[in-house]
Amino acid sequence: MHIEARPAWRSTWSARAFWVAALLGLAGARAPAAGATINSPAAPPAAASAAQVRTLLQGWYLADELAPDGFRIRRANIWITGEAAPGLGYLVLLNPVRALAPPTIVTDPARPGAWSARSGGDDKIVLDAFGRFEHGGWSLQAGQFRIPLSAEALEAGADLVTIRRALFNESATQVGLWRDIGLMGRGRPWPWLDLACGVFNGEGMNVAEGDHRKDLVARLVVEPAADVAIGLAHQERAFGPSGPDHRRTGLSLDVPLGPLAGRAEALWGMDGGTTKLGWFVQVSGFMRPELQLVARYEAWDPDQARARVQRDLTLGLNGYPGPLWGVPASNGAKLALNLVHQAGPAGSGLAGLLMWQVMR
Repeated sequence: MHIEARPAWRSTWSARAFWVAALLGLAGARAPAAGATINSPAAPPAAASAAQVRTLLQGWYLADELAPDGFRIRRANIWITGEAAPGLGYLVLLNPVRALAPPTIVTDPARPGAWSARSGGDDKIVLDAFGRFEHGGWSLQAGQFRIPLSAEALEAGADLVTIRRALFNESATQVGLWRDIGLMGRGRPWPWLDLACGVFNGEGMNVAEGDHRKDLVARLVVEPAADVAIGLAHQERAFGPSGPDHRRTGLSLDVPLGPLAGRAEALWGMDGGTTKLGWFVQVSGFMRPELQLVARYEAWDPDQARARVQRDLTLGLNGYPGPLWGVPASNGAKLALNLVHQAGPAGSGLAGLLMWQVMR
């Protein structure tokens, strides 16, 4: 396969304009409101405090016509947060489940669908580890965390309305869900604009820098009305010697649809000579405070030159027993059932996912 070499910094005028706008906006930005962290769900506390611990346990059962059935411990997250001084906070997120050996589910790693994801068999249990400084209307975050690219990837797994993420975020060839080590600034130049801009190693989580090249990532979110958000994100490899292309561009839309909530997102990527494209549309709504319905249609092409497109239709039901016990839904137990019709290179078939989680 031919891999195109490119100068360390070669971009179109539109890409340059995007970066100039991002940097100028960040220069005058105000820090986001408390609790509006781009790495949900746990922001450092607003006042100086001792370390606090929050935990999550989540299990799955997968029944799939195209893969082995089985149980899976998906998450056993431990968040440790605190504030060393006023305005100087920190967060550490661990998931010991990643160190389970052997993996609890092993499917075909070449398959473009999300069911090839594993639980265990990985010694990288540190997911997030960063410090966050706020002062004078701006914030600066340094360490390892999710890059500000995909809107869905920035959501905590416990907060998703579907059990798994979109194919372009969770498959073996994903382009969106990406943790990295770097530095990021964030703020609101105006009440209707949320801006994040950062520089990262470009190697992924828990990996030391391998060369002089860095990834620049910026995300702009415009909020023209209540519950409406339009996001634009771009990632570009820069600095250092020439190398293969590595770019990402994403668009997202969150909009209310009467009693329902609508979301759409698309993410395009290039790695060397391979271009990738994924997108989804999704609607969800509560029938009762403890009962939520969701539907999502998505497509994912990990190599547009080969046109190996995976298309999934997901119908889901989420139950939040917390309100029945007087506990807020966002802080209580959750049961979820997803039925998925899959169609792609591996064939067509049905899959069912059952998830349970407790959070404290």
